[in-house]
Formats: sequence, C-alpha cells, structure tokens
Amino acid sequence: MLPRILHNLRVKKSAKVLLILFLAVFLFVGVAAYAQGELNFGLQPVQNSIGLASTDIRIIIARIIRAVLGLLGVIAIVIMIYAGYTIMTSGGDEEQVVYGKKIMINGVIGLIIILSSLAIVQYVLNALGQATGMAGFEGATKPKIETFAGSGALGKIIKDHYPEKDQIGVKRNTKISVTFAEPIDPSTIISNDNNTCWGPAGFPVVCDDASKTPYYGDCITNKVDATGAPIAFDWSKDCDHLLTKNVEIFASGLAEKKLTEAAAMTVYEDGAVNNAYTFVFKPFEPIGDSLQDMWYTVNLNGEIKKKDGTGAFDGQHYKYYTWNFKTDTTFDFDPPFVKSTYPMLGDKIPRNTIIQINFSEAMDPIMTQGLLKKDGDFTNLIFGSPAVSGEWKLSNGYATAEFTPNEECGENSCGDTMYCLQIDCKFTDKNCQQDLAILNRTGSLIDKKTFEANPFSGLMDMSGNALDGNKDSVPNGQPNNGIKGVDGDLHLIGEPEKAPDNYWWNFTVKNEIDRKSPYVNKVTPGLDAGGVSKNAFTQITFSRPMWISTLDNIALEEFPEANVDGKWIDFWFLRRSETVGVTTTVELKHREYGANGVDYFYLPKVPSAVKSLNQACLYPGYGPVMVNAGESPECVITKYTKDGAPLEIPDTCVKVTADSKTDTGCIQTNDKAVNIFQPDVEKCMEYQKSISIKVVE
Repeated sequence: MLPRILHNLRVKKSAKVLLILFLAVFLFVGVAAYAQGELNFGLQPVQNSIGLASTDIRIIIARIIRAVLGLLGVIAIVIMIYAGYTIMTSGGDEEQVVYGKKIMINGVIGLIIILSSLAIVQYVLNALGQATGMAGFEGATKPKIETFAGSGALGKIIKDHYPEKDQIGVKRNTKISVTFAEPIDPSTIISNDNNTCWGPAGFPVVCDDASKTPYYGDCITNKVDATGAPIAFDWSKDCDHLLTKNVEIFASGLAEKKLTEAAAMTVYEDGAVNNAYTFVFKPFEPIGDSLQDMWYTVNLNGEIKKKDGTGAFDGQHYKYYTWNFKTDTTFDFDPPFVKSTYPMLGDKIPRNTIIQINFSEAMDPIMTQGLLKKDGDFTNLIFGSPAVSGEWKLSNGYATAEFTPNEECGENSCGDTMYCLQIDCKFTDKNCQQDLAILNRTGSLIDKKTFEANPFSGLMDMSGNALDGNKDSVPNGQPNNGIKGVDGDLHLIGEPEKAPDNYWWNFTVKNEIDRKSPYVNKVTPGLDAGGVSKNAFTQITFSRPMWISTLDNIALEEFPEANVDGKWIDFWFLRRSETVGVTTTVELKHREYGANGVDYFYLPKVPSAVKSLNQACLYPGYGPVMVNAGESPECVITKYTKDGAPLEIPDTCVKVTADSKTDTGCIQTNDKAVNIFQPDVEKCMEYQKSISIKVVE
C-alpha cells in the first residue's frame, strides 16, 4: 500500500499537509509548555501512591506531540528512500527520474519542517520554564565546580552517599542518603516535626514531657482515627522533616534556587541515643522533570555538627560538602534482588564469619540496617534462631549488607576483638556444628501491579520497590495470607514465608575459628607506574573475601595537595567492591588524576584495619613487589600453618615480618626495587613523599 499512496502524492498537496501539521504542532506549544515544570504548573502528576498514576493532561498532550513529530520524521525518511528507489529503478525513463526527484524534494522539505517544529517546541518549552524560574536549559546543565570543593576525599567525614557523585539516569522517585564517618548531631539535619521522644527500649514515643530527649529521624505508622479505622500514611504529616537550611537539595543552574522539602530519617547504630551516622531523605514530591533530564545539587553546609558539638567539616579546606547528580524523566519500578551471599547455599563456615549479602542496587538503609536481638523491632533480616544477635549494616554504596554477631570469641592478629555466631555448641567440642538459615523479608505491596512497597514494611530499594526474591520480575510481595514467623514471632522463619519474593537460604556453622589472614594480591596501576591516564581507576585485589565495610579504611592520597591560584582542589574518591569467588577487588572511583593539567603523585594506603570475612586483619602487610617500575606482579601465597600464618613467602611478595618495627610493606622503585620496612602506614607515606620530592627535584 505504501508505494501506491506515495505514487498518488503531489508536491503541492504534500506540502500543504505538512504545513498544516506544522501549524497544529505550533499552536499546541502553548499547552505543551506548561508540562515543562510538571511539579509546579497545575496538577501534581504523582500522588501519594506512585502506583496510582494521575498524569497531567498537558503532559500527555506534549508527549503525543513529540510522538507525532517522531512518526512524521520516520514517514519523511521513508518518502526519501522511496524517491531514491524510484530513481534507481527508472531504467532510463526521464519522466520517472523527474518524478523521483520531486518526491525527494518534498521529503526533504517535510523533514526540515518537522525538525524545525521540534526545535521550536523545545525552545518555547525551555523559554517558558526559564521565565518561571522552575525549569529550562540551565536546569539540564551540569554545574561547574572549578575547585572540586568538598570535604577532602569522601572519607574524612563523608563515607558515602546516594546518588553517587555525577551519577546520571537517577530516577525521579529516589530517596537521597548520606553516611558520615563520625556520629552526627541529628538535630542539625532533622526537625522533630512529629513530636516523638526516646522511650523504653530505645523506641520512639509521642512526647508528653518536655524533659524527655527528642527522637529525630522517625515516622509514625499504623495510625488510626477515633473509630479505630486506619489512617493513610503521609510522609509530610507522619515523619520528621529535613532541615533545608543545612541540607540543600535543589535543581542546579536555575535563576531561582528552590529547595527540596523531604522527610528525614536516620538509623541509630548500637541503639544509642543520637548515635547517628546514616541519614535518608525522602522528597515529598518527585524530583526532576518529565520532559528533560535535570542536574541536581546536594549541599551539606557548615552548620551540621558532630555528636560532640564540633563542626562536621572542621579541619577541612572547605566548611561544606557538595555533589551533583542527574535525573532522567522516568520513575523506577524495577525491584532489587540478591546478587550473591557469603556463605552460599549449603556452605560450611567457621563461627567467626561475617555474613554478607550483595544486592543488585542501593537499598534503603532504614529498612536494611538494624540491631538484631530477641524481642527487638528489626526483623527484616533474621536468622530464624532467636539465639543469634548482632547488627546489620550497609556499605559499598548501600548495596552490601553485612552482619556482625555480638558474642566475643578472642582476638585477631591485630589485637582486635573477634565476634562469633551464636550456636548451640560447647566451646571445646570441635566436631559440633549447627545449621542456620537467613530470611530476607520483602516489603508488602501497595498492589500487585508493581513492586512499589508500603513504607517500612520490609526490604526495598531507594525508590521504594520491594525485594524480588526469586528474580522473576513478578510482584508477589509478602505471603498472601499475611502469616509471618512462627505463631506470629517475627524472629522465626515460618514455612509460609518461604514465598517467591522473600529470599532465604541455609548453611552450616562449624565450631571452629579461622585465623587465616588476607593479603594484597594485585594492584592496578602497577607500583610506581608513570603516565597513568587521568581517568584510570585504582584497583586493589585481595586474596580472600573481604569484610566490605572495613575497606572504608583504604585511602588514596594526592601529593602534593593541589592548590591553584590559592584555591584548594580536593581529591575526592569513593570505594566500590565486588567479591568474585574467593577474592575481593576494591575499585577507587575518584575525580580525574591531576588538577588543571598538573601531574601529581598518588599514594594508595591499605592499613591493617582492613579485614577479611573471618575478621582477620591485613597483618603483616603482604603484597606484590617487583623489579621494574610500573609492573603489576601478583603476590600468591599457597602454604600456611594451621594457625593461618604463611609458611613460604614467594619472591613476588614483600618480605615483611610480624616485628612491630618492620611489619609494613613499603615499596619504592625509583632506583631499584627496595622494600623499606616501616613500623606503620603513616611512616611509609612520609617516606614515599620524601622520595617523590627528590624525583621532582
């Protein structure tokens, strides 16, 4: 049919049709322009439940216009292809050639009109948005921070945050999270809008006495009215609020800064009053825009205080920390799932093992972190045995959950206390073992159409999507009959809970202690490598599965400190780790090497505080050594004593000993490969810096 339709087209008629379409599109621009700032122009397109969409009709019209323009563009291209086909198959017929040329000219004219229409539509959308101060071209432009200002290396006071620095494609229904290296006074980040105080057993209660300690960072759920009927949860009414004067979240580059209001929550580690490290912010309205990607800025200012009352950024070059991320135009309804676990299904592990769960994406810390204890309120990650107690914590970009039991069982080689899983075995019975199971409770679904979960109902990602336990992308949610635990005890695993979207597995715990220490297996770039690409990542591979949260002790220092025209250019970095098989690789993502085109030295620092999943520290500091600078040899130790100490150290590994004066591997290859024994990492760093200065001179 298409060739016959095209055959009947004539120049004047087709031009008129395209012109009419162009005018229709142009007249609709006034309507479409309002969709540019959908959060501010008229109806809010997303209500309390994202699952119940209520998209503004103007946004729908704008999308239809763009779809029509796209379809017309395809038709114009098909017309030109047909014109070329007509000319090529003319067989020398001059009339056919002339006819083909006319079709091609019409197609080109039509394509020009379509592209012009699209450009005009976008221009007017941006212009109107810019005029209102709510959106526009600048809102889609990444802000420039020439000095890379921030609090040092994303490790002096800021341990991690979500979204990451310069992350793109962030979904509009995301939460925002930040984790500090030291406890923070929550009253400098959160306003106690729901009027709760610390109550018995560390639970928040409604304040009825002004002398009680306010509880910052909680939400009141399961509210009922005077008749006992449940009241719908409301983030704005039932939760504490973000102090926007101290934590600014805003669309970047707009003529007028509009701060994002949000619910603010925190997790109190160890259940201690004001022992808050991680904060989660849930915007009351979706961020971003439905028609264009937008850059956002998060700024943590100098009014934020530590738990001891000192400024969070005291001692830094800058008294604030800021980062940017970019939203796209969509919402996230894709569920998280479990990528891997340690131990795996059916494994046998020693008692001093840290349990590790690696998720497919960042998880909501409020739902995934907590104290696990008998009669405690955290029941989203349980062992099925009430005897097991300890604490779950998130790390690795909020994608790795690790459980540390609280039963002491000796010390490691660094003198640190080791903790063991609680099993029903006498300490002297080395043949005793016990089976344990772990259940990941998914969130309950708002409906069965999407994975969108009811707040605080179970494990979910940063967009509120419940865990997809069997990775089938089918939203099943919690068991249909609502049964949890055994006889209603949420600390036990009931058979109905072995449902598709809950994730559970079992393993065996042996009544023994593993003391085998990890070591650095390989580093990239190679030792003393030169000419490294400015965008290269630093990678450190360890010989054993590592306790991810301890890898936060790894640092990467730029030397000398960059200072251009009197402005400090802080070297920020973050750590992301992955365990494959029996090894773990940590990758340091950072701002590009060098600053304003200047070359610097970079000193990775791996202290003994780094530990493997058996809680053994990196001591002594075994790692690769080589003869020629820039090489990347592998240190591989294969023989150990029964206590986990290496029997033989190959030539590719640094020959450190357990002597406190010479137990730190410190390699330099400026003249030749020399292992300069040092008492600690800081002394090693001082030595490396002195060598670097000599090289520059």
